[in-house]
Amino acid sequence: MYLHHRTQRTLRVGHFPLLLFLVLIANKSIATEARIHDTDDDTGSTADEVITPKVQWAQDEKDLIVTVLVPDIEEHEVDLTDTGFVLEAEDGDGHKYRLEMELREFVDPRASTWKQTPSSLMLTLKKVHPHFWDRLLEDTSKTHQRHGGLKIDLTRWKDIPEALDNCQPKF
Repeated sequence: MYLHHRTQRTLRVGHFPLLLFLVLIANKSIATEARIHDTDDDTGSTADEVITPKVQWAQDEKDLIVTVLVPDIEEHEVDLTDTGFVLEAEDGDGHKYRLEMELREFVDPRASTWKQTPSSLMLTLKKVHPHFWDRLLEDTSKTHQRHGGLKIDLTRWKDIPEALDNCQPKF
């Protein structure tokens, strides 16, 4: 009878916090697994979520070159104005991308062009007043948060005249 009593377990009031903790951990684990299965492996986003693409930019005296990185573009639409642009795109897996940029200065939308490559959309924006800009965007607050990966494209960057060497380009 003594052995039987030792193998029998009773729940005491002190065990309930531990039990509750274990149940909560198990539920969180199940919810996390469900979220992982609902997302895409490459982007980590759900099919309904709109992704802000990474952006690289460069300039010379007359042009801005903005490269929007969207892999395997199937469809795209660009709405270009003199103060900025809105880009909406969809890749081969059905992921939707959206980018809206308000530029620091004016560009000429009629003289500007864009072309699609397999992994990006490259916009060549003609500046209304040819000179080097000190930054790309009008509003610099929270630039990196809003535009995910806004970086300077050093491969396309043109030399800045010596008179402007002190001017460091910003985002």
